[in-house]
Amino acid sequence: MQWKIDSSFVDSLYFLGYESIVKKSEVTQRDILSFDQQQPYAKNVAYYNTYKSVLNVQKPTAYLIPQAWHEVIERLQLNQIEMQQLKRDTTLKVAAYYIKNYNTGKTAYEGHYLHNQVSLKNDTQLIQFFKGDYLIYCNQSSNRYIIETLEPQGVDAFFAWNFFDGILQQKEWFSDYLWDDVAIEILKENPSLKAEFEIKKANDSTFSSSSWAMYSWIFERSKWYEPSHLRYPVYRLDRKIPDFILTPVSNKISNR
Repeated sequence: MQWKIDSSFVDSLYFLGYESIVKKSEVTQRDILSFDQQQPYAKNVAYYNTYKSVLNVQKPTAYLIPQAWHEVIERLQLNQIEMQQLKRDTTLKVAAYYIKNYNTGKTAYEGHYLHNQVSLKNDTQLIQFFKGDYLIYCNQSSNRYIIETLEPQGVDAFFAWNFFDGILQQKEWFSDYLWDDVAIEILKENPSLKAEFEIKKANDSTFSSSSWAMYSWIFERSKWYEPSHLRYPVYRLDRKIPDFILTPVSNKISNR
């Protein structure tokens, strides 16, 4: 999924160029790099054209995408990806990702603020899917495209291009003047959680100096915290599912 130059392998490239010179800029009156076209050269230069993988992802049997993410579905259709839809509501055991950390570019690129350096937390969950949700098997000629776009750590993944930014916003919160009493009860009823909380307070001065941080920590471990927050809405399956609950999808959107 991601690569970097392997500097231990060096090739040689016969290169035609011009000698570099430093001259004074008439605009800034400072030194500027330039090339003297009166001094051509031809010589072998070091050429680094070998890369090594820094991130590998195992191809799943299939991906499941809820139909609500129609902008992603449309782009998959435009690229002639073979898909099927669920004929009925069903609950399936799937591998789910949670977005653990990510960075976002500070300047726009092609109208987007791209996400990068994504790290994930893996989980296995029973998820409720609905009639019309999409199943994509990874047994087709476009596997590379499917995986590069649907795996959230891909450089050009749909996640990188902001198509799933809705999951990054937490919708459910608490009022601290009400939550204090609830938090007390939660810690009383969960001795192991209380012990973990006390250890974190003792070892993290930034955490213990912020009431909001401490309340949030408890809230995120309560039944009121929304499970969909930061949960990447493309799920991995390691097995086929019965054909009788699937219907083929024609790529109704023509290329344009």
